[in-house]
Amino acid sequence: MAGGGHSDEADDPVSAAAYLADVVTSEVHVKPELQALFYAWAGSIEKTGISGHMQDTALISEEFKRFFFEKIFPAVWLPEFSEEEEKEPEIKQPQRLKFDSIEDVEKILASCLWKRFPEQQLVDLQRVLFFCYGAEGDTSYIAKISAVYKHAVAEGLDSDTRLLLEGEMVGLVEAGKALPVVFLPFLVLDDDVPITTKAAIEFVSSSDYVNGELYAFGELRNLFSRSTLTNRAAVFGALVAMGDSEVLEFLEELRPQLTADEVREAARIHTLFPQHRAIQYWLHWAKDVVSSPSEDDQRNFGSCASALILVLEHDIVGRVSIGKRNFPWHKTEHAITIEREWSIDPR
Repeated sequence: MAGGGHSDEADDPVSAAAYLADVVTSEVHVKPELQALFYAWAGSIEKTGISGHMQDTALISEEFKRFFFEKIFPAVWLPEFSEEEEKEPEIKQPQRLKFDSIEDVEKILASCLWKRFPEQQLVDLQRVLFFCYGAEGDTSYIAKISAVYKHAVAEGLDSDTRLLLEGEMVGLVEAGKALPVVFLPFLVLDDDVPITTKAAIEFVSSSDYVNGELYAFGELRNLFSRSTLTNRAAVFGALVAMGDSEVLEFLEELRPQLTADEVREAARIHTLFPQHRAIQYWLHWAKDVVSSPSEDDQRNFGSCASALILVLEHDIVGRVSIGKRNFPWHKTEHAITIEREWSIDPR
């Protein structure tokens, strides 16, 4: 449920009470609420895992319905329910954007008509621009993607939709239809943490080696030094959370560029599957600065400590793993080779 927001109704008590009365006595609301009540009553007894004794002594659903309709129903006012079959509300389908050729896309961009597109058409336009860029890494599409993406966000394109768009790029890369560079626009243009962290991990994980180094390292090195990334802290924290020795070694050269505030934000990035090397990374960093008189180092020590605490707070598997990432993941049988695992003692 979206919830929240403000009604257009007047805020004075009389108007508010009248509005509430109209809502709660409406047939369209009462009937579903009663159905929900009966469903919840049965579920609270049969679906929640309560003890057998409690189930045996509880007022079962059928008995409750009989009590309700025999004792309560005659004593209260309820709207008259129509016997006519309810009609499904008409759903207006979003208008999709169709392209016959790349020339069509260029004409739309040149005319600036896209600035008046509804949300679905903006998403369709972004999808084709990402594909064109990712297919061959054509840098001429970078400015076009940037303009449309920023406009869509300014117009209210929500983070869930943007995350789904990023997920579509994962599918294209996995199918060999796009290069890992397709994740770069998300890192440069978006500051949303779930989007940025996911794109950072996908970018590195899907990269191949160029001159003995992962392709992503060269790009990230330049983006870090030029402060081009919208959320450097989230990118750094996500790569630490990967827990890969090769990635962590690369991060050592980026670490001095982070401000104390960025270190604090990076430390908040966690995974539900704790990685041994990620834990060791934060622990060694804390040891390096624990005796430093520098105010920034002391702040970084606190950030490292909080990162270690988050490992336990967000763990869902009850174990710590150590493994080797196999790059690029989509060209290997196993994305990660697990070397060892330890259980986490709940005590």
